[in-house]
Amino acid sequence: MAFGGFDDDDALREAGRRWLTLGWRDNDTARLRALAAPDYRYDLVGRDAEVGLDWYLGFLKTTHQAVEGLDVEFRDLLVDGDDVAVHMLIRGRQTGKLFGIDSRGASGAIDVMTRLEFRDGKVLRQSTIVDFAALQAGLRR
Repeated sequence: MAFGGFDDDDALREAGRRWLTLGWRDNDTARLRALAAPDYRYDLVGRDAEVGLDWYLGFLKTTHQAVEGLDVEFRDLLVDGDDVAVHMLIRGRQTGKLFGIDSRGASGAIDVMTRLEFRDGKVLRQSTIVDFAALQAGLRR
């Protein structure tokens, strides 16, 4: 088993945790760039096509500008070959316009499922499933 260029499944699991924490909690785009493969691709389920790293970093920037106190709670991280499947809860308080919805100052959390594929110790591909209908309903309350 390859473990995406890491020594074992624990190291791969930790790399997945680090990638998601750097983006969602820390908003550390420089470190994310360093950890991404040159041909990194992002797939937000529901979009028509995969996008690159710049789109993903812009998505994170927009979210951080509109949500205060973003934090990640990891529920489960499962390793399969070069992949890490992650179930996480993202929390925060909306303070700006997000996905076309004006801020009401609401705090909330949403479940997110992400699959990270690693190659040579770098994130090659990321696929994410978010229940946007539930997110938007929560933002409108």
